[in-house]
Amino acid sequence: MMPTTRRPYTRRSFLLPLLLATLCLPPAILADTITIVSGNGSIGSSDPVVQVSTDSGATYNPATIIPTDSHYSVIPRTQWLAFNSSGFGLQNTDMLFRVGFTLPAGYSSPQLSLSVFADNVATGILNGVIFGGQPFAQIYENFTNPPSVFTTSNPGQFQVGQNFLTVYLYNFTDPSGVDFKATITFVPEPSTFVLVGASLLGGFLILRKRSGFERF
Repeated sequence: MMPTTRRPYTRRSFLLPLLLATLCLPPAILADTITIVSGNGSIGSSDPVVQVSTDSGATYNPATIIPTDSHYSVIPRTQWLAFNSSGFGLQNTDMLFRVGFTLPAGYSSPQLSLSVFADNVATGILNGVIFGGQPFAQIYENFTNPPSVFTTSNPGQFQVGQNFLTVYLYNFTDPSGVDFKATITFVPEPSTFVLVGASLLGGFLILRKRSGFERF
């Protein structure tokens, strides 16, 4: 009769690659993502996320979601915003569309990408620092496909806690409005992944000890 061969390392053999994979995951896989869009609600209502200022930031009020002009393109899952329900009335004037987001203590590798359409000109500002802008002109390219895309990964522009993304809008003649989507990615505090790795390592060692007893 042939002796029976036992396989005490089955679970251990599965756990070790999982442990190594967890500890070696690249930052892109471990990153958290915050997505912000214009137009959170129905047409004619106030956007509960985005605020607008028409007095250079002295005061802010909720921006208003407006119907899409027939000449405008729209970023998927967004809606156009203006300072009021019509989007008319402010010529040769600038407006600030502001939205906040929060970064936790211990974060790293921050990056922000802003896609935007504007009538007439949009500029991206993060915590008071400009990181991109459209040509300062009355041109269709500023509000028709493809959208303008501006990015920043400068860690000095981000901060722990409250951050503000501002879309500076300049309007030459009626009408006016802005449409945008922002994506913020960052890697959370490393301790989160250390704990996961430690838990897996502990399980691996327990299985290894048990498998040693099972061989006898």
